[in-house]
Amino acid sequence: MATKAAVEAVEAGDADDADNMRDVSERLVRLTNQPPCSFQDAVQLVFSFHCCLHLVGELTSLGRLDQIFHAFLKDTPLDRAQDIIDCLFVKIGENAFVNRAFIYDYVTYGTTAVCGVGGNFPQGGGINQWVQQITVGGYKASDDDKPEGAANEVTLLCLKAARRIPVNAPTLSLRVYKDMPTEYLDEAARGILSGGAQPILYNDDKLCPALLDSGNTVTTAWSRNYAADGCYEPMFAGASEFAFNNVTPLLALEQTINQGAQYGVAGPEQLRGNKMSFRSKPASEIADFPELQKIFLDQLKWQIVQCYNIMLSNYGNLANICPSPLLSTLIEGCLDKGRDLTNGGAKFHILAPLCVGMSNTIDSLYAIYKLVYDPSSARVTLPELLNCLICDWGFNMIEPFENQLSGTADASERGLRYEELRLAALALPKWGSGDDEVNSLGDWLVTETVRLCVDTVRHPDPDGPIKSLLDNIKKPENLGKDFEFVVCPGIGTFEGYVGDGVPCGASADGRRNGMPIASDLSPVPAPQDKPPTPAFRNIYQSMKSVAYKSIEHGLSNASPVDMNIPERFPLRELQAFLRKYADGAVGGNLITLTCADLDTYQKATADPERYNLVRVRMGGWTEFYATMFPAHQGQHQRRGYFTPWDEGVANPGGVGEDAKGDK
Repeated sequence: MATKAAVEAVEAGDADDADNMRDVSERLVRLTNQPPCSFQDAVQLVFSFHCCLHLVGELTSLGRLDQIFHAFLKDTPLDRAQDIIDCLFVKIGENAFVNRAFIYDYVTYGTTAVCGVGGNFPQGGGINQWVQQITVGGYKASDDDKPEGAANEVTLLCLKAARRIPVNAPTLSLRVYKDMPTEYLDEAARGILSGGAQPILYNDDKLCPALLDSGNTVTTAWSRNYAADGCYEPMFAGASEFAFNNVTPLLALEQTINQGAQYGVAGPEQLRGNKMSFRSKPASEIADFPELQKIFLDQLKWQIVQCYNIMLSNYGNLANICPSPLLSTLIEGCLDKGRDLTNGGAKFHILAPLCVGMSNTIDSLYAIYKLVYDPSSARVTLPELLNCLICDWGFNMIEPFENQLSGTADASERGLRYEELRLAALALPKWGSGDDEVNSLGDWLVTETVRLCVDTVRHPDPDGPIKSLLDNIKKPENLGKDFEFVVCPGIGTFEGYVGDGVPCGASADGRRNGMPIASDLSPVPAPQDKPPTPAFRNIYQSMKSVAYKSIEHGLSNASPVDMNIPERFPLRELQAFLRKYADGAVGGNLITLTCADLDTYQKATADPERYNLVRVRMGGWTEFYATMFPAHQGQHQRRGYFTPWDEGVANPGGVGEDAKGDK
């Protein structure tokens, strides 16, 4: 690149262009063996190394750039520094696809191995996911009893760039904390209302203590020194290796009521479905809801053991096949140990069981309780509800659960009964609406899930497969007895809210067979088979659903709540909300906010070129809405909307032109 710039300096017809190219060439040559001596040098060096990592297949986020760059800012005017950061954002975002007709499948099996085996991520959902993530704000990495805020002038530069430049990458993550100066939160609110779906917001006062308790080797300073992975998972900056695998409680619930089988493909070929685990009690013998909960936890534990079994049995597989020599030079621990990142070299070794479909599971458990076991509202037996779900709420009256010899009249009558049951399920209170009874059940589910995820590694069954795998890893000839996995349960559908819904049969919350699930820990969207009618909920009331220790502390790999807000959401109200979230008065350890109306989504679907700058928050990054495939667009149209006023208020006084002006 330095040579090319030097050639262009000679060939440039304009004197200013020639001077610029000479400056670029000299800078690139100097940075090959000398440290940066200016703000522009520092940004150039980080970007150049970032490009090198991506060229060799190490898709790595940029980390805490405001902490890295701040020391170089002193001799650079802020307006010049803003131009430099703006250019960084433009350069990072220049490779984005903007038309799904030109998408190509660029991943081969094994190139996305996040748990020691080849990945096969859904490319249609991750179109523009290049793992280009910037983290700013947060606490300084100290062991002091009282944490000190680390937000600085570069934090603001990045926030302003994210607001002013309509790209989808880099994704900006802002770590907020109690008493954070208002200027950062106010600028974040402006950025969210600009339509970029960023920054996303971590709460340090909840997440740092959670990370501290995730492993014995984690110190207070390290817990305060995390940065987002390419999606959102918190990593100890420059010192971590990371592996995750999915846990799907919604499938465990299927196995609970269907004797260990998943019924999404039940029918003439598979009979009661895919037999996945032990054969538990039939639905007809589950006497009450507490017994159902106990069986569910047994099925969930089986699934969690399988999740870890995959990660641990394949641990270190990449070392001899696809090592990371370039990235390892940057990761603390690798050089000291003489070990590659893929071979246990990092200081921290994070295992993250990530739950998908948690919101649907909470709503489905509640629906089973209300429709089957609650004397005040029960209207169906569990065996009949199971048949109803296998028959997809009456939309697929399939053998052997509906004998065709009984005639069409019988199928129609029972199908109508199943459809009525679905309407009853859809009408029940949902998680994320702030309902106390649903929230309590959600707290129970998350508490038990976190306990199982942690205990399976910390206190494995003496005769089980996990104990054997851990013992082998800790042998003296391998990584030694002092080796420790940092266990960080989390929530993570990422882009998989469509794909992860495919294997899940119809669920008791009213969702149909194979339909999308909720994004991350967000409320369940409106049904995909019905016209978009997203619910409007008070944002403060809704956030009570995640104001539980089980979520804020137990889910230490973060529990994102992805929310739509209307375009008329007043700036001052959003600034007030962010203030309360930063100070801990609002629940959750990670929230994302996408600002776009349903009408905007629908117009963007019909006329993508006119609305080509509309961006939305995926599970782990920001995406151009027009680029997404229809199933993804449909799910975003059905996500709930959150407002500072109560449900049912279409346009309260003072909202409208004032909100537009605030933007």
